[in-house]
Amino acid sequence: MIKTSIPIPLPEVGSVGGIDVGWSEKRASSAVARISWNATSIDVNVKRFRAIESERSATILEVLSGGALCVAIDGPLLTGFADGSTYRFAERVLTLGFQPYIGKPGQTSSYNGRLLNWHATRCAMLLANARLVERAEHEEKIHSLAIVEAFPTSFLGVLLRDPNGLKNKRKASSDIFYGVLAETGTLEELVCSLLPARQLKFSFDEFRNHDDRAAIVCAITALCVAAGEYTAVGDDDGWIILPPFRCIQPWAHERFKQNAGRLKAEGIVPKSSAIKLGLLAGMYNKLSLEEFNALDDEITEHFLNGSIFPEVT
Repeated sequence: MIKTSIPIPLPEVGSVGGIDVGWSEKRASSAVARISWNATSIDVNVKRFRAIESERSATILEVLSGGALCVAIDGPLLTGFADGSTYRFAERVLTLGFQPYIGKPGQTSSYNGRLLNWHATRCAMLLANARLVERAEHEEKIHSLAIVEAFPTSFLGVLLRDPNGLKNKRKASSDIFYGVLAETGTLEELVCSLLPARQLKFSFDEFRNHDDRAAIVCAITALCVAAGEYTAVGDDDGWIILPPFRCIQPWAHERFKQNAGRLKAEGIVPKSSAIKLGLLAGMYNKLSLEEFNALDDEITEHFLNGSIFPEVT
């Protein structure tokens, strides 16, 4: 399912965060970014870390120490932070027709997809436990806190006026797309449209590292959600957040339309009849609302007395 949002007024002063997830314990291939603003300016802070629990926690807590309206994480996130092992609807929608032009999200059903899901969920749980993120106000929530899933390559790709010929096997597509969108001023225009009457205190061009760039795009994704200006693709297996509907280019809109018809014809429809619960290793299976109510006391006990438990309505 593809859904658009309703704009939400942003506070005069605030911040959002983005986390690019890696799993290397030897190289700092993960990064966290914080976009902050006041009445006159917009700034960014980025720091890299290794996938070592103590280093990951310390870095994320340091950069996002002031809290955030929303944090977007580059990795599969399921409702209730359950573990994933299937080819999700969101991934199908962003693969059909898109792969030849801008690539595709990795499948959660693959080995790397499951590994990324595990590390992304660790980051999400850290944020939830630390209470660094505000409550979720958007409709497609996966948790009571505003923690969402980003995928920088698709986010950047659908902003391109013409993606033809930009993919390059020798360089990450997201870096190519980021470079084009930074050079044309598209990224600055998007951020400033969400935070008008403010000046950027940084240049998108100054960031050359792949992980820094990915974390910044995740933070922009979070800003879109905080402002209620985003497009969400997915279902109960998770929602991948894309730019505002108004910013997505016509060629991408056309592929969304084609994919909706093709998936429906193949009998592939969004899931919306069950609630997913989980804690890293998938503590619980899918539950109906009735089953959830019956097990409420037991589940709440496991989820730290309900302090990190996703609300269900």
